[in-house]
Amino acid sequence: MKQSLFYPPLVLTLIAVVAVSLLLVLDELTTDKRRSEARAALARTLQEVSPVAVSPAYDWAGSLYESGDPTHNVRQVYPVRRDGELLGMVVEITAAEGYNGMIHLLAGLDAASVISRLRVVSHRETPGLGDRIEAQKSDWIEGFIGLSADADASAWKLKKQNGDFDDLTGATITAAAILNGVSRALSRLKQRPPSFENDTTR
Repeated sequence: MKQSLFYPPLVLTLIAVVAVSLLLVLDELTTDKRRSEARAALARTLQEVSPVAVSPAYDWAGSLYESGDPTHNVRQVYPVRRDGELLGMVVEITAAEGYNGMIHLLAGLDAASVISRLRVVSHRETPGLGDRIEAQKSDWIEGFIGLSADADASAWKLKKQNGDFDDLTGATITAAAILNGVSRALSRLKQRPPSFENDTTR
């Protein structure tokens, strides 16, 4: 009687152990593939935003950005080099004041730190309104091309806020968040330029 009561829990325990072990093995086998796919996806996005044309095989070795400011919103900087010459960079920027939270962007900057392209990587803004920051849904984001930290202050304010930048109808908070985030990032990069002394990117 005692053996029959003991047997079912033992079987269930063994099944659980085997199942967990299989899941762990499967996760280990697929981790490298997932990492490789993530790196490839990032490389494609960086290539799209790059200030100059680079090959798909370009070595996107990035540098964590140390700004000296705990509130900085530049996360990673990817130098764009050719034959040892720095031609520009791609910068990961976070705009923290979006309507529904953080907005993550990639900015392509030329050698003079002028924006050549800006793209939204991820966000949670309202569909049909705030999501028009995406390049495939409107051309609003193209208004950043040509801007730099040296631009007039009015260039970094919406027309609704007595500035020069085109409004994004129905999504003022979202638009202002990106303007503020990108402006702050470029100003910080100008004050404290990134160092690529130890990178191997070519």
